[in-house]
Amino acid sequence: MGRPLDQYFHGDPSLAKLYRSKGTEGMGLLKTNMYLGEDRIICFETVLKAGTPWHLGYVKAAKAETANSGEMADFIVQRRRWLNGAFAATLYSIRHFHRLYRSDHSRTRLALLHVQLFYNIVKLLLSWFSLAGFLLTLFIVNEVSGDPPPNTQASGFPFGKATSVINAILQIIYICTIIVQFILALGTRPHAAWWSYFVSFCIFGIIQVYFLMNVTYIFKRVADVRFKASTQDAKNFEYINTYYSDIGDLTIIISGVAVFGVYIVAGLLHLDFWHIFTSYAQYNWVLPSYTNILSIYAFSNFNDRSWGHENPHAEPAFQSSSTLKTGTNQQTIVEEVDRPQVGLDDAFEATVKRALWPQVLPPVQKFRTRNEAAKNFRTRLIGAYIFSNFFLCIFVLNDSFKQLHWLGDAYWRKIWFFRIWLWANAGCLYFRFAGSCGYLGEKYLSCIFTRRRRSLY
Repeated sequence: MGRPLDQYFHGDPSLAKLYRSKGTEGMGLLKTNMYLGEDRIICFETVLKAGTPWHLGYVKAAKAETANSGEMADFIVQRRRWLNGAFAATLYSIRHFHRLYRSDHSRTRLALLHVQLFYNIVKLLLSWFSLAGFLLTLFIVNEVSGDPPPNTQASGFPFGKATSVINAILQIIYICTIIVQFILALGTRPHAAWWSYFVSFCIFGIIQVYFLMNVTYIFKRVADVRFKASTQDAKNFEYINTYYSDIGDLTIIISGVAVFGVYIVAGLLHLDFWHIFTSYAQYNWVLPSYTNILSIYAFSNFNDRSWGHENPHAEPAFQSSSTLKTGTNQQTIVEEVDRPQVGLDDAFEATVKRALWPQVLPPVQKFRTRNEAAKNFRTRLIGAYIFSNFFLCIFVLNDSFKQLHWLGDAYWRKIWFFRIWLWANAGCLYFRFAGSCGYLGEKYLSCIFTRRRRSLY
C-alpha cells in the first residue's frame, strides 16, 4: 500500500504477524501509544508524504459515531487512551517534522505548517506543566484575595481573618488529593475505586467554584479602585490593583477574552452555540479534574497499550471442581472421589521427594521482557512529570532562590509566571479560533464563486 495508508495499519494488533518487527510486537512503548491516536498518524503521514502537495480539509457535514462513556470509570479509561495517543502522536509529529521538506508543498503552506509546529510545541509544554499551572494559579489567586498586607485595613475574602487558615486547609486538601490520584492510578482500576474517584471529582469541583469566586472578587476590587478611587474602601484594596497592573492590563484583557469570548464567538459564527448554555457550567466544574485526575491516570498507565475495550466488570473464570454437584432440592452436595491406596502412597512419596530435593533456582534473565521495559519507561515518565511540575511550583512560590536575583523575588516570579502562562494559553486559543474563522471564510468564498459560475453558465 505504501505511505500514508500503510502506516495506519501498523498499529493494528491483529496484523502483528503480518508486519512482524514493524508491527505492534516490535514497537517501543512510545510508538505503540502513538497508534492509539491512529487518526492523527494518518493525517500527519498524508501531509508529509514525499513529493506530494497533499493537505487535509474539514467537512462539516460529515458525521461519525463513537461509543459514549456512560459512567465515570469508563470515561477515565477512555481518556487514558485518547490522552496517551495524542501525547505520543504530538511527539512523533515534532520529531519527524523534517520530512516536510521532502514534500511538494508551496512556500506559503510550508510557512503555515511551521506556525503549526510552534503551536504543537507550546501546546505540548502547556499540557506537560498543566499540573503545576493549576496549582500555582489556584494558590496565588486565593492568596491575593484572602491574605491582604498587614499595613491595610482590608479583610480577607470570603471568611475575613479566618480566610488565610481556610485557604491553607484547602491547599493541603488539594495537594493530598493529587497525591491520592497517583496512588489510585498506579494501584487499582477506576471501576474498583469508583467512590475514591467520585470524591476526588467533587473536591476539585468545589475548589474550582471557590477559585472562580475569588477571581470575580479580585476583578470587582480592581474596578472599585479604578472607578471609585476617592473612597476609603477602594484605597484599602490598592494592593490588588497593584498586582493586577504588574501583570499587565493587556495581558488580562487578552487572556480573558480568549478564555471566555473565543468559545462564545466561535459558536455564534458557526451557528452552533447551544453547548454554551447546556454544558459550559459543567465543563468549568470538571475542568481541574481533566488535569488532576485524567492526565495523572493517563501518564501513570502509559505502559497500558490496550484500547480499553475489554469488559472491566468481567471477573476471572475459576475452574469448577468436579466434586461439586447440585441435588434435586437445590442444595450443593460435596462428593469425595474414592482413590486407591496405592495412588495415595505414590502421590505422598512424590511430594516428600520433591520437598527434600535441592532447590534449583531458575536462571536469571539477562534481558528485560517487554512488559518490564514498558513499566521502566512508565516509571521514568512519571518521575519526570512529577519532579518537573514540582520544581516549577517550588521555583515560583519559594523565596530561597536569591542567587537568581535577575529574576526578582518570589513576588515577581509569580508575576512572570502569570504573564507567560496567560499569554501562552491565550495564544493557543486564538490560533484555534483563527483556524475556525479561516474555515468559515474559505467556505463562504467557495459558495460565492460557485454561484457566480452557475450564473455565467
